[in-house]
Amino acid sequence: MDLSEAIVGNEYTVVGIPPNEPCLNCIPCIKLRIMELGIMPGERIRIEGHHLGLWIIAILNSSNRASSTVAMREEEVLGIIVK
Repeated sequence: MDLSEAIVGNEYTVVGIPPNEPCLNCIPCIKLRIMELGIMPGERIRIEGHHLGLWIIAILNSSNRASSTVAMREEEVLGIIVK
């Protein structure tokens, strides 16, 4: 399932991130930004909120507590595959 279809309050595991699409206006590219935020394959996340085009995502630790919380724009969550 694509992360843009996720339901607020549910927990997911990141399976894949979008492939790198080379362009001239992308420094750093969206894939690099996603990884810098800590969204990598295998990470467990919880959707905390979605409003005004922003996704609030908690990255969970092994105790299912939020180790960090990030805000991502709509175009950044497109293509992130979760289960």
